[in-house]
Amino acid sequence: MAFDVGKWHGRVLSTPATYSRLVDLAEHPPVVAEYKRSFSVQTLDERGSLVALDAGRLDEQIREAIYGDALSAIDHYSSLMVVTAATYIENIILEFLIVYFTAKPQSIHAHLMPGSSKREEAYVPLREVLAASSLSELHCQLARRAARNASDGSIKKTLDRVSRLTGHCVPISVAVPISEIVLLRNSIVHEGRSLTKEAAAIEERFSSVYALLRELALICKAEGLPYVDEGGLVDPPSLNEIELLVP
Repeated sequence: MAFDVGKWHGRVLSTPATYSRLVDLAEHPPVVAEYKRSFSVQTLDERGSLVALDAGRLDEQIREAIYGDALSAIDHYSSLMVVTAATYIENIILEFLIVYFTAKPQSIHAHLMPGSSKREEAYVPLREVLAASSLSELHCQLARRAARNASDGSIKKTLDRVSRLTGHCVPISVAVPISEIVLLRNSIVHEGRSLTKEAAAIEERFSSVYALLRELALICKAEGLPYVDEGGLVDPPSLNEIELLVP
């Protein structure tokens, strides 16, 4: 298994770009003017029947209020983008750890039973050994279990484990913003917190995810772990390769 740097590189770049295009569209003056001119609302007439009123029959203040309600959806989407950034962080780290434990099986042992007082005596149940179709399959299963255990807990603890395992420390300039994103995600999901577009700072959040991905890719490169870097995040294409891409 290889750390798919290219896959994550593409997602980390394209996700905020798509969000930015939506925001630009919602705030583009001609679009705003057309929306305010053409939308309609439903209300009850004097007989209690549901009727539609077009924007031209509404007071300007009411039209502005309705447009404001539409923009509030952008704020909601901004909060969800923070949740997406945190999800990327957790899955990027998990995939990196799976690759690490697959490549370095001697490191699996200490992470099979992390909560046990006898973790040095970690074992694999016989039923799992017998159920595996091959030693390779069993190895992959154990690598995934070790990775899940090593990524359990706070993001700070997880990055500390990465440092102890690999001997490479994720810079504090990268680790702190990453921890902030995960904490912010937790408050959005578990406390119902809602952010404004400005507070969500989506471009900044995804720049932090980009920096984390690059650090983990550099660790792979330094430690000889298998990785795929189609986007050239840490392995920029040579001049010859660029020439081949030019028609």
